[in-house]
Amino acid sequence: QNHSDVSIVGNTFLTDPNAAYGYSSAILWFVSDTSAVSTLTRFTIEENTFDRFIAGRSVIQMRTEPDVSLSSKIIDIKINNNLFSSCAGVVIELKHDVATKNVGAGVQCIGNVFKNCVESPLLGGFGGAFSIHGFGHSTTTGFGLNRLADNVIENVQGAAGAFNVFYGTYIIED
Repeated sequence: QNHSDVSIVGNTFLTDPNAAYGYSSAILWFVSDTSAVSTLTRFTIEENTFDRFIAGRSVIQMRTEPDVSLSSKIIDIKINNNLFSSCAGVVIELKHDVATKNVGAGVQCIGNVFKNCVESPLLGGFGGAFSIHGFGHSTTTGFGLNRLADNVIENVQGAAGAFNVFYGTYIIED
């Protein structure tokens, strides 16, 4: 499946405190089938509120797993001006598998606010603001360089810390 030109804007995401914990994410795109080819292109998440969202792994999770087709890609993702308050799990996880060096292109995470976010109750130690793996700069005209900028991170717990960036090219500023 190919998904392009998707925007998620101005929503509120929260977890029902009475629900049983599960491996859920507020926003999820995940490729694990070795025969599947799937791309996610020009995907924007902005001006949303994630309040007390309890994730099994990540609040926003977009990733490919080992052995998927090298044609499966995440391209030109913008996650800007969102509020993440009292969430559990890694807040933003964007990942191309490290073993196969499947590389996506184009990530911008600008002006987000992370407050009082903690580790996942299911995966001890799995928490933090950003965990990003495997992105080169976009080749799309006008997209710009990979930037993690002007984000406010206060009282965030977990192994990923504020920024857990693996191979790829990123500008982290302010």
